[in-house]
Amino acid sequence: MRRAAIWQQIESLESPSKALTEGLGAIDLTATVGARLVANSTEVQQLAHVVQQASKQEYYAMCPPIYRDALAFYNEANKLVRVLNICFECHFMQTDQQQHVEADMATYNFLRRFLLQAGHPIDADG
Repeated sequence: MRRAAIWQQIESLESPSKALTEGLGAIDLTATVGARLVANSTEVQQLAHVVQQASKQEYYAMCPPIYRDALAFYNEANKLVRVLNICFECHFMQTDQQQHVEADMATYNFLRRFLLQAGHPIDADG
């Protein structure tokens, strides 16, 4: 029984699709907090518009996602309420509720520019 638990723990540590948060819990130690945006700002309105657009192309990940980037959403009380994990390498997004977010290259290109303009470095491979 103990051996099975150890293997399960090893598999979870080796899992490449680890999100940058545990649900709405703590942010991973490897994550760095970037810019904070005001809820009704122009930037946030642009972001909402782009992410909510219907995908014009279908993409299929050729690898498991490795979430190196994320958008974290906080309420007025500074409580984390939503997280959007992003893998720019395989073009995959998933929410903190494990829901896949459909998007095309235009959306990923916008998100890349958005994060870079906010001062968030993005890995050259992704």
